[in-house]
Amino acid sequence: MPFSLVVKDNMAFVQNTVDLVLASNMFSVGIDIERLNVMLMNGQPKNVAEYIQASSRVGRKDKGIVINLLDANRSRDKSYFENYVPFNNAYYKFVEPLSVTPFTEIALDKVLASLLVCYVRHKQGLYLDKRAKDFTGDYKELENFISDRIKNKKQLEYALEKLKVLSEKWTTKEGDLTYKILIKKISDLDDWSLMMSMREIDTNSIVKIINK
Repeated sequence: MPFSLVVKDNMAFVQNTVDLVLASNMFSVGIDIERLNVMLMNGQPKNVAEYIQASSRVGRKDKGIVINLLDANRSRDKSYFENYVPFNNAYYKFVEPLSVTPFTEIALDKVLASLLVCYVRHKQGLYLDKRAKDFTGDYKELENFISDRIKNKKQLEYALEKLKVLSEKWTTKEGDLTYKILIKKISDLDDWSLMMSMREIDTNSIVKIINK
């Protein structure tokens, strides 16, 4: 972002830059401004991973400092204060394991299209974009791969039906010629909108800003 230096009342101000950020406890990702090097953290986050992520938002280019205001009336904050030095010297070993519910409908909706594309491109050798039309709808090996891993009957039925629908959509698209942008708008997402990273696990939301 371009910036300019303005002098007013013998004080210098930098315009068009971010020098102060107010954030909620959802601050752990998304703000990467190298110039920020001081953080005031109001209370201890609920889990250690969030604490590590949030506190790493400052001091990225130069040395930074994180000031943690702990609440003596909260037992969790008090416990962290009493063990502050040993905890911060080895906080990675205190990261809590995450609970995972595999093969839910939401999880399958997110990854099945990616699995099918990877299978066709790498197992069937159709890795060139122009060879996508050569897919015949045969994914038996992938079907067996999934069936060996999903033990719940209802989840397996959903996965196989979803895979069948994706395969049919693929084969019926043969011959279509479309030109699309590389990254779709959230409102345009469909069954073939593949994950861009392993962080994309939540449902997407559309935000509309209304100026009054």
